[in-house]
Amino acid sequence: RLGNPREVVLKVTELLEAITHEENGSGREQEDATDEENEHIGSGADEGGIGVDSNAHVNAETAIDLSQHAGHPRPVPPSSAMKFCSLLSMLSILHPRIKTKHPSRFLSTSLHAMLPAYTQVARDELATDAVLSFLKTITGSKRPKLPPRMSSTAVPMRQNIQSAPDPEAGPETPGTEDAALQIRLLQSFLTYVIEAYVDSLTSINNDSAFAWTSRLQEKLHPQKIIPHRTAFGAIFAETEHLQRRDTTIGQMIALARDLNIHPLELIVVISHVEVEAAGNENEIASSPSDIHLSHTGSLYLFAAMQASCVLFDAPSLLHLDIFPNHSRILESFIGDANMNGIGAERGSLVDAVLLLGFVALQEPSLGELGENEDFNRYLQRLSVLSANTPSPSLRYHAHILTTAVLHAHPNAQARFDFIRDTLDQCPYESLKASAVGWFKDEVLSAFEDTRGGDPLDKHAESPHFGSAHALDAIAPSLFLVDVPSSAERNALSLQMPFFLSILNLYYLLCSSQPLRDRLCVATATTRYDILGNFIGPLRELVKEARLNPDVQALNLEEAEPTLVGRADIDLLDEALERVETAMHSLDF
Repeated sequence: RLGNPREVVLKVTELLEAITHEENGSGREQEDATDEENEHIGSGADEGGIGVDSNAHVNAETAIDLSQHAGHPRPVPPSSAMKFCSLLSMLSILHPRIKTKHPSRFLSTSLHAMLPAYTQVARDELATDAVLSFLKTITGSKRPKLPPRMSSTAVPMRQNIQSAPDPEAGPETPGTEDAALQIRLLQSFLTYVIEAYVDSLTSINNDSAFAWTSRLQEKLHPQKIIPHRTAFGAIFAETEHLQRRDTTIGQMIALARDLNIHPLELIVVISHVEVEAAGNENEIASSPSDIHLSHTGSLYLFAAMQASCVLFDAPSLLHLDIFPNHSRILESFIGDANMNGIGAERGSLVDAVLLLGFVALQEPSLGELGENEDFNRYLQRLSVLSANTPSPSLRYHAHILTTAVLHAHPNAQARFDFIRDTLDQCPYESLKASAVGWFKDEVLSAFEDTRGGDPLDKHAESPHFGSAHALDAIAPSLFLVDVPSSAERNALSLQMPFFLSILNLYYLLCSSQPLRDRLCVATATTRYDILGNFIGPLRELVKEARLNPDVQALNLEEAEPTLVGRADIDLLDEALERVETAMHSLDF
């Protein structure tokens, strides 16, 4: 409060950079403080000021040695998080004291040193609280003050210590351009802080740090909550540290509004693939347009805003469509232009992208549907995410979103083409099994739409899923597939869900007389020799596996998820028996 604020700001900035180097240079859980840091942090406690006495560390060492001789334990050095909090408390006092024509230059230097240091200590709640407190101090609180309360006891009032004026203050005052530059610096800094904060959090029950999508699904579809299993909404409502997460992200949303970060700007940022900025990142910007928001931080902030609307009934934001809004967001964050690396993204990032997809899905239409190629690429990227992302919850949500968007397309031919393309071209057997389920859903939906109305022409050359043409067109992709031997246990393990889904579909078609008649199942069975090309090889596989000692030796209790065991063969055998029984009703 009393020293030259410009000199002390530079010194505090150096100490923040020292925290970054200290954390990067060692993986120790408990950091040893350097003599220089102890000198400046310890000396700043005297009368709330910041001292730079060169003898401070000598006096401190002498005091420690004397305490040891007196039988006292050696004091534990402060952690990096505590140092960080102390330094930010100092900066909250120093920056308002600086009176210059370009205060943004000092602010920029401090923020550049502060962000890497915060990234290292973001797991500590005190560090995040210190950052938010600093931002509130610099921006000026825009929240209404609480009404005064009269206390029944005499409470000693804390005296506010006045800060000394800037000794180098000149007659110039900051212009509107520098004020805009300061606001933009704080906007950018906040988005990077949000990115570091969310990425530092641990996941909850194999979901993400906030489980936004899971909580949204629980609110939209409470009937789908598994009985006797605690819902994510209840977990967050009953767990103190998870409540603090929601509170902290809520404070960040409030700060974003105070700083006039508009949701429309966030959509623009997250709808484009991140491009690395050219030049030196420590170079001081000369105009607000040179300062960019964090790509990932903007996604987290926008997702948090949307989550607050749908989960906590906050005021609604901008209109969001699947096409083109969510399609661009998905392409911007999930995989690269060639769809490589899909599924390697952080769980919180995937959760944020999926949340926005489900929010957009609440609109009455998919939006501006362009070429079918764009529709196919969107579903391909989303479906691969449903196969590759590590979290079971997020895989499920990605699958549900893929299914919902697919069935919502108004053009039946576009839906059929994507399903058949997945069966023929997709390298993931789990997605092929999903495609069989999509076809079954479309057939049942078409049957419901036409039931009670005029009968369909079952031989019509149309993409209608309720016609024989649809089954005839997709049958080669279902029944003319290679069946591995029991010796190829890895391949068989991967294909087992696909085979079972085909058998379940075929059982449905054979056992339902209306579907059997409309789709001409008997004709397709004869034309593609389903019994000889598909059922027979699977039956031979079961017989061969029964005689394979390796298969029979592997049971459910053994941890071999990539190999087919006795239980898998029993399940396949049961499905084949059901199908063979249902085939007796076919009129060949």
